[in-house]
Amino acid sequence: MEDPPYSTKTEGIYNYGSTAQPASLQNSVPGSPASYAQRDVYGAGGFPSQQTVQSTRIVGLSPFFDWRYFMTVSGILKVIELVFTFIAFVISVATWSSHTFYIYANNGSRTPLYYPYAYGSSVWTDIVTSIAFLITLALLILYLFHLIEKYYQVQWLLVECLYCLAVAFCLLIAGAVMIPAYGDPARGAVVFFCWAAMVVYFVDAFLKFRAYRAGEVAQGI
Repeated sequence: MEDPPYSTKTEGIYNYGSTAQPASLQNSVPGSPASYAQRDVYGAGGFPSQQTVQSTRIVGLSPFFDWRYFMTVSGILKVIELVFTFIAFVISVATWSSHTFYIYANNGSRTPLYYPYAYGSSVWTDIVTSIAFLITLALLILYLFHLIEKYYQVQWLLVECLYCLAVAFCLLIAGAVMIPAYGDPARGAVVFFCWAAMVVYFVDAFLKFRAYRAGEVAQGI
């Protein structure tokens, strides 16, 4: 599922009856072997009816820019995550309840107008959305330049699954603490975009986990 549909490389190489790989596949990543067995070794026609098939995945070790990653499901989800977290961050920073205001007296003294909970909740939301935006942007760049494919030894699917789950739970909390409005309707918009991003991250985590269980690689054929 995570394999890019746009690659022009060889789609798959299968070795029948042997697990040895050709010398030209030194940088290939073994996929999940599949066995097909019947009760008899030889069928009615005298041909073997049992064989073992091992698939081989091809990964590129030279980074290159490929904008067509945006056409994949993983790329689309990352773009949506970036948009939602960025909007939530901007609104949270811009809302008036996130700052301390002062009331000035005639003698020049000033009294702070301060809502501790409103300020603290906004700071938490700012931290969560900004970190999520930066890490997701970094992952997007790694995919665009096929650096994920270059360092295929890393369990990227598992790493991304855990990352998406962590961000989703943090966004759940960020949206919940922003619910008290304090007369500021912008906080409601922050709740919406935090929870919308949360849903997308949960979907992304599910897809990454399913691909990981299927023995796929994050990028490559």
